[in-house]
Amino acid sequence: MFTLLKLRTLLIAMLTSLMLVGCGGADIESGNNDLLVCSVPNVPNSAGTACEPPPPIDCPAPTIPNATNDACEIGLDPNAEAPVVFAARDQAVLFYNRIHAGATNTPGDTAYDGWMLHTWNNEACDAYEASAIAPSWQNGVAISGIDPVYGAYWVLDLKAGYAETEGACGNFIIHKGDEKEMNGIDAKMPLKQLAAKSSAADGWTEEDFYRMNWVLNGSPELFAFPIPSLGEQAVKVEGAAAHWIDVNTFLWDIPDGVSSVKMHYAADASLKVTLEDGLNGTAVALSAVDLSEAQAARTSHLQNMQAFAGEWELDAAKAVFKSQVVLAGYNADDELVAATNVQMPLALDAVYTAGEADADEASLGPVYNEDGSVTAALWAPTAQSVTLKVYNADKTLNASHTMTEDSASGIWSYTGSDVDRAWYRYEITVYHPASGKLETLEVTDPYSVSLSTNSRFSQFVNLADEDLKPAGWDEQTIPTIANPEDAVIYEGHIRDFSAMDSSTTQANRGKYLAFTEADSAPVMHLQKLADAGVTHFHMLPSNDIASIEEDASQAVNLSSTVSVLCRLNRNAQICDDGSVNRSTTLGDLLASYDPVSEGGKAQALVNDMRGVDQFNWGYDPYHFNAPEGSYSSDPDGVARITEMRAMNMALHDIGLRVVMDVVYNHTNASGLNGKSVLDKVVPGYYHRYDTETGAILRETCCDDTEPRNRMMEKLMHDSLLLWTTEYKVDGFRFDIMSHASKDTMLALREAVQAVDADNYFYGEGWTRTDRGYQQANQLELAGSEIGTFNDRYRDAVRGGQLFHTDSDGMLAAQDKIKMGLA
Repeated sequence: MFTLLKLRTLLIAMLTSLMLVGCGGADIESGNNDLLVCSVPNVPNSAGTACEPPPPIDCPAPTIPNATNDACEIGLDPNAEAPVVFAARDQAVLFYNRIHAGATNTPGDTAYDGWMLHTWNNEACDAYEASAIAPSWQNGVAISGIDPVYGAYWVLDLKAGYAETEGACGNFIIHKGDEKEMNGIDAKMPLKQLAAKSSAADGWTEEDFYRMNWVLNGSPELFAFPIPSLGEQAVKVEGAAAHWIDVNTFLWDIPDGVSSVKMHYAADASLKVTLEDGLNGTAVALSAVDLSEAQAARTSHLQNMQAFAGEWELDAAKAVFKSQVVLAGYNADDELVAATNVQMPLALDAVYTAGEADADEASLGPVYNEDGSVTAALWAPTAQSVTLKVYNADKTLNASHTMTEDSASGIWSYTGSDVDRAWYRYEITVYHPASGKLETLEVTDPYSVSLSTNSRFSQFVNLADEDLKPAGWDEQTIPTIANPEDAVIYEGHIRDFSAMDSSTTQANRGKYLAFTEADSAPVMHLQKLADAGVTHFHMLPSNDIASIEEDASQAVNLSSTVSVLCRLNRNAQICDDGSVNRSTTLGDLLASYDPVSEGGKAQALVNDMRGVDQFNWGYDPYHFNAPEGSYSSDPDGVARITEMRAMNMALHDIGLRVVMDVVYNHTNASGLNGKSVLDKVVPGYYHRYDTETGAILRETCCDDTEPRNRMMEKLMHDSLLLWTTEYKVDGFRFDIMSHASKDTMLALREAVQAVDADNYFYGEGWTRTDRGYQQANQLELAGSEIGTFNDRYRDAVRGGQLFHTDSDGMLAAQDKIKMGLA
C-alpha cells in the first residue's frame, strides 16, 4: 500500500530526474555529477562523455542492419567481396549461386552441369544482341564462368545504348531441362547504364552494380546487389521423389543422413517448414520394409528405391489421398534433414482399380439410364467435393447439384431427369501440386461427347438419339478388305480437303459435310482413287482440338480482309503499312507479292496469320471423345456429331474404310492452365512425371500422358470404343504409339476387335527413352499384326543415295529397301 512517505519519496525522485535531463547529449565537463542523456538512437561513447551512433546490431547472413539499426533486412553489404566480373558498358551480368544445393563454386563445379540460361527479346524487354539470345529452349546460353563467392555467371551483350532507355530490362529463365529456378516465372532483370567501380574501398552502393543481378537456387527473388547466400535455411520440400504405391507402402530414394521417415499430411494444404518448428501437419512414422514380388513387379521403373510402410486402414488412406502429403526424412537426432512431395498414381490404381467392379469397370461421363434419367459420373478420388453445375442455353447458371462419392471406386455422381442437351461443368475442390494449395476449379467433363464453342462447356447428349443420325446410318454398308496387308491408305486433312475448292458449296468448304457432296471435285477425286484400289481414308486428328479457334468470326482465312486480320492481331506488320487497302483479301495480298523480291513480306504475313487462322494439323488434343467443332457448321452443340457421322457414312459409300488419327500420348495443357482438363480432375495422375523432381515430362512434344496408369488406359479404351461404335471408325492410326506399352496396345486392340473384328491398328513405333516397360515399337510389335511405320525404306528413298550410282551408299540404300519390304 502506498503511504504518504513513499509518495513524497517518488515525487522527489521524479523532480530530480527532470532537472538532470540535457538537450540531446551536450558535452559534459569531467568531474561533475551531471548525467549524460542521449537522443534515440544515439548512445553514450565508451568514456561517457559524448553521444554517438550505436554499433551495428548483429545480423545473420545475408541480412544487414536496417536504416534505423533496430532490425535486420536483406540488403547491400557495403563490405561485400567484389565479384570476379563486372558489367562493361552495354553488357549485363547475371549470377546464379547453387550454394544451398551443395555447390562449392570451384572451377568445374558439377553442381552447375546442365544449367543454362533461356533469353529472348520482346516488346517489353528488347535488350539482347543476337549473341546473347538462346537459340532454343534445349540449347540455352552457356555459363560464362564461376565466381568463388557468387557462383555461376553469364555475361550478356546488350544492344548499344538500350540500357540507357527508361525501364530497360532483359528476359530470362534459368533452367535445366524443364526444371526452372525462381518458381518457373518468366523473369526480367533491370538494366541501367551507369559505370561501376570494382573496389569496395569506400563501401559499395547499389549504383556500382547496375546491369548486374543475383539469383540463389530455391529463391524466387532477384537481387540487384551481391549476395553470397541466404544464410541458414529451413529444409525445403524438394521435388516429388516419393511414390505411394498401395494402401500402406511408399518408395523413396532417401538422401544421405536420413535415419527415419515420416509421412506428414494436411487436409487444408497448410504444410510448411520453419527453422523453429520443422515440418508441421499430422505426422505418421514409417518403417523400412521389403517389397513383395508383386509390389516389385508393379514398380520396376522405380527400382533401387527404399520401401517404407505405415500402419493404417484403407479408409484412412483414402482420406489422406485428398490431402497435401509430404514424406520427411529425419537424422539420428530426430532432426528434419529432407522432405519431398509424394506422387500417388500407383496407390490410386491399387485402391480403386484392383477389384473386379470398381473404377475401371464403371461407365464415366454422361450416362443415359433405362428409366430415362441421366447420370453424370466423374472419377475424382482425390477431390474433397464435387458439384455438378448445369447451365441454360445461354450459358447462364441454372442449377448446382452436390455430387456423391462412391468410396469403393472414387467416382462422384449425380442422377437427374431434366438435364438432356443441357450445358454443364464440374466444380471441384481438390489439392493441386501445381500451386501447393487447395483449389476450387471449374472444369469440363474429360468424357465429354458434345461441347459448346471452344469447349467452354460440356453438353449432356445421348449418342443413340435418332436426330443425331444421318438417314440410313444404322443400315449403311461398310466396305471390307480380305487382309490387312491389302490396305492402301490415303491420308487427308478434313479442312484442307475442300477449304479452297470452288466446286464445293461455300458453306461446306473445310467442313465435314464437304465429303457428302458427291459432285464436287474433291469427292470425285476420292471416288477415282477408291475405284483404282485405295481402301482407306486416314483423316488427321478430328477429335476436339485445343488450338483451333472454333468461332469463325474470331479467325481469319485467305478470303478474310486485311481489316479483319488487324482487328484480331493488331501487331501484324501489314497493319502499319498505309499503302495497303484494308479491304484487300489476304489471299490476293499474298498473290501480289513477287516471290523473289518480296518473299519476306509473304512470310511475315503468313506468320502474323498463324495465331488467328484455323489451320492446324490437329495433334493438340483437348477432349478425346468429342468431334472437333471448327469442321462443323455450328460448333455450339450437336452439329459436330451429326456432321462427322455424315462424313464417315459418305466415305463408306465411296468404298473407303475410315481411319482416325488419334493422339493419346499428350494433352495440350496440364496443371491450372485454362485448357487443362484431366489434371484438374485428378491432379498428378493422368500425366507422366519425372520420378525425382515431379516435373511433367514433354518427350512427345507437350504434356505427356501416362498410359501405364490404369485410368489413363481406361480413357483410351473407352474413347476407342466410342469412336468405333458411335462413329463407325474402321481403324486407328496412333500418334507416337510407342509412348504406350506393348501390353496396352494389344489390350486396346483386343477390346476394339471384340466389337469390330476387322478394325485395324497401326502407328508410329519409334523407339523411345527407356522408362522401364516394353514399348509398343517396331521391334516389339513385330508379328502382333499391329502395324508400324517403316522408316527404313522411307529414309533410303528420301536420302537420294539410291539414285547415285557413284555413291558408296547406293548398295546400303538398296539393302534397306529390301529389308523394309521383306
